[in-house]
Amino acid sequence: MGEEIITVIQNHKLWIDSLGKDGERAYFENVLFEKMKEINLDLSQGSFVECTFRKVFINCWDFYATKLFSIVFDDSLIESSVFVKADLFYAEFSNTKINMTNFSKADLSNITFRNLKIENSKFINALLDNIIFKDVHIKNVDFTGALIENMLFDRNTTISDIVGIDNAQVKSINIGTLDRPIYLKNEEALRWIKNKAGLK
Repeated sequence: MGEEIITVIQNHKLWIDSLGKDGERAYFENVLFEKMKEINLDLSQGSFVECTFRKVFINCWDFYATKLFSIVFDDSLIESSVFVKADLFYAEFSNTKINMTNFSKADLSNITFRNLKIENSKFINALLDNIIFKDVHIKNVDFTGALIENMLFDRNTTISDIVGIDNAQVKSINIGTLDRPIYLKNEEALRWIKNKAGLK
């Protein structure tokens, strides 16, 4: 990491540990985070705008209640991390593996997931509005209480071993394309997801 990034993260930790009395809340804009392997970074309640994480091992990082606007995660591994109550508007995850990660109560509006695996993770009570799944493999993910609306599944996306889908609020999905959408709503959308996941 560059010295400026290290300084901002150190000041942010001081801000968290002192409950805002010392240090300064982290704010990053148009920053490239590349080839990082730091463990246990606490970036909770920080702000990231139009930043890119490329070839980064995000291992036990805490993004609780963090603002992550128009962020790109590319060619990275996200492991055992926390995005609870985070705002991830217009984020893009590509060529990445997400494992043992918690997105509960996060706002995942207008996100694209492309060419990645999402495994052993939680989307409990998350807002999943206008999501695009392209060549995504979803396995052992908990959708309990999630709001699913206008979610696109391409033909290469797979779903298995999911839980909580019967307790999710499934409003609508798109099983066509962006140019030629095929919308399913409510119970029909729920049945399609369960059939694709091999659930009864």
